[in-house]
Amino acid sequence: HHGPCTKKEDENTYLAARIARLYDGFAPRQFLEFAKSKSLADFKKALAMQDFQYQNMTCADKVGNIFYICY
Repeated sequence: HHGPCTKKEDENTYLAARIARLYDGFAPRQFLEFAKSKSLADFKKALAMQDFQYQNMTCADKVGNIFYICY
């Protein structure tokens, strides 16, 4: 499987997006851990689960820590 079709080019050609680990992990669990994060350490712990292959992630906490990661 090449992934979901993302665009119809013409009557016979479709583009498909293959996303790494799209069907392997359990992304909702990781999203929940991101949402429950109370600190930068919690956020990084959720990030380490690697259930969702992300592009850019940003986190800031109440004590002024700011974290940005680009994959």
